[in-house]
Amino acid sequence: MKTIAWAAGLAVALGVSAAEAKTVDFDTNFGAPLANGAFLDGAFDFGAGLTGTISTIRFTSGNSNNPGPVAGLAQVFDTSLKRNSPTHDKDLLRPRSTETNKRSTTLGNALIVNENPGRIDDNWAGGQITFVFDKVVEFLGVTLIDLEDTQPVVITADGYSSGNLDTSVGNKNGNNMFRDFLPGETVRTQTLTFTFDGSGAIDNLEVAPVPLPASALLLLGGLGAMGAVRRRKGKAKA
Repeated sequence: MKTIAWAAGLAVALGVSAAEAKTVDFDTNFGAPLANGAFLDGAFDFGAGLTGTISTIRFTSGNSNNPGPVAGLAQVFDTSLKRNSPTHDKDLLRPRSTETNKRSTTLGNALIVNENPGRIDDNWAGGQITFVFDKVVEFLGVTLIDLEDTQPVVITADGYSSGNLDTSVGNKNGNNMFRDFLPGETVRTQTLTFTFDGSGAIDNLEVAPVPLPASALLLLGGLGAMGAVRRRKGKAKA
């Protein structure tokens, strides 16, 4: 019984039980608030014990097939600001849903590929934002903002993409509009890349750490049993 209790306790400590979904809203990083215009490059705290990194590539030609990529920066953009706010991109302000045409009550800070470090503006030619997580996660959805019909965003998980991960089908988003994207299949990955062929932003990235499989629990139980046997042998020798 002690061995089973030990294994169960270690399983809980390692987060083997079902993990809660986490919505990443880009409002904070390691507990510090993120202001409008903040740059993100490197370590990032996704919340709920999930950490990793954010890296960005900025396209210069407006075509992902011939991007002329350069190192870029992901930038926080506060979409809740009023239309007359000082910004170089009015297309992201106070977006409306493509389904209801109503303004969002949950969108705030979004993440863009910065065009010019001297201003708060998404890159007209697009780019890539890549999230690398410290553990395997299940990708549950994301909010896409200000995507043009001819400028889709393709979501790639660990180098894999399919029709269910390609938002270029039925995009029809546009200026000051947003839509929620849900993958049509279970997507488990440690890397998520969003490739923009033009302007756009993401918010409310929803992921859930994947629990260890049942085989891991059996392994934990086996290790506990081996430890108990060794302790008994040690006592017998004594």
